[in-house]
Amino acid sequence: MVNLSFSDYEGTISGLETFSDGEAAFLLLKTSDGLEGWGEFGGKDVDITLELFHRRVAPVVHGKKINDPGALIEAVIRFELNYKMMGVQLSKAIAGLDSAVWDTLGKRYQKSVCELISGKCLQPYPCYASSISRKISGEKLATKLNQLRVDHGIQAFKIKIGKRMGKDEDEWEGRTEEVVKACRTTLGIDCLIGVDANGAYENVETAKNVASFLEEHKIWFFEEPFPWVDYDKYTALQKFLEEEKLDIFVAGGEQEFRLDIWKLMIIKNHNRPFLASQPDFGYCGGPTIAFTILKLSQQHGLTFMPHSPQGDLMPVMAWQMLCASNPGTCSHIELACVDDGIAQIKLDPKSGEYSTKYFQPAVQVKNGKFSLKHHDEKPIVGWGIQMNKQWLAASSQVIFSPDSDSATKRSAL
Repeated sequence: MVNLSFSDYEGTISGLETFSDGEAAFLLLKTSDGLEGWGEFGGKDVDITLELFHRRVAPVVHGKKINDPGALIEAVIRFELNYKMMGVQLSKAIAGLDSAVWDTLGKRYQKSVCELISGKCLQPYPCYASSISRKISGEKLATKLNQLRVDHGIQAFKIKIGKRMGKDEDEWEGRTEEVVKACRTTLGIDCLIGVDANGAYENVETAKNVASFLEEHKIWFFEEPFPWVDYDKYTALQKFLEEEKLDIFVAGGEQEFRLDIWKLMIIKNHNRPFLASQPDFGYCGGPTIAFTILKLSQQHGLTFMPHSPQGDLMPVMAWQMLCASNPGTCSHIELACVDDGIAQIKLDPKSGEYSTKYFQPAVQVKNGKFSLKHHDEKPIVGWGIQMNKQWLAASSQVIFSPDSDSATKRSAL
């Protein structure tokens, strides 16, 4: 991991409290010198994630200094009871801790996370509107995307193709062709359009045919064409695109939680599985590991394009990290502002603002660029958010106790 330490700070973790509404989960971290920081756990099955946090993460870090985030993560991974426990659920639990640590450090030094890790100031950053639905027709989807362009100046988009984990099937016959053609026709040639298959294809030859069709319609990137662990297939497809000189590239990595695998994939000079790194802050283990992936990607010529398709803290983390990056090495912030449903961002047609139920201030999109409202009027510290008191009051709260059985149990072997 990247070496990001703050040796002059002596504060230790004195309290850990989790809050959840069943859809999302947040962590309040308290320090011995009275600071408080907020972080978010990786999404989906957050009840399992929180159970792991209280049993396998909190006991390790309670009472520890937070001045070296990477060292805290290593301590959790090497904890005796986490032997044979490493996986995406534990990574999601670590992500809650790590993101809260960074918010706390920002408050300690009165700086944004972006400034802490790079010395750079936050600025509005380009975003792409991401549709997560496969139930919408091509015509309706194209109309929605075009309205976002008209209202908010968004010039980049991502749409779903194929059937998620579909073994070469489409959501309905001909849907992929329908949505790609409709969106390209409506948006015109100047807008960027990427596609996400969510592991739809099993056969490399099928994916090659799809990629050729996509390239004909000037599609930007081809995300997660195969089930996420089938990296040999990713490599075969990316090699085909390069050999045929097709102007489209493979993107992936949103489900990858193993930093050693990230390093192997990125450092390769040839036969890389993809040319755009897409870690998810919740699944990979938090901002420290995501920043490590960012630095590796910058060093080895890959585009960094983080995965953040929820109306929660993840787009804010992506904003801060992309603002900290070197110019020309990163792509857009993913913003789920197209569809209806839970965890979707519904931008006000006039102001471009959206007030999430989790925190203030509102997020906003102006001229196709994402930021927090009022970010240019007063300094942002940490992630720059204040949790919504009503949401906290309605949530399920658990306070970690270092004296609990789960915190003191050790292996008998």
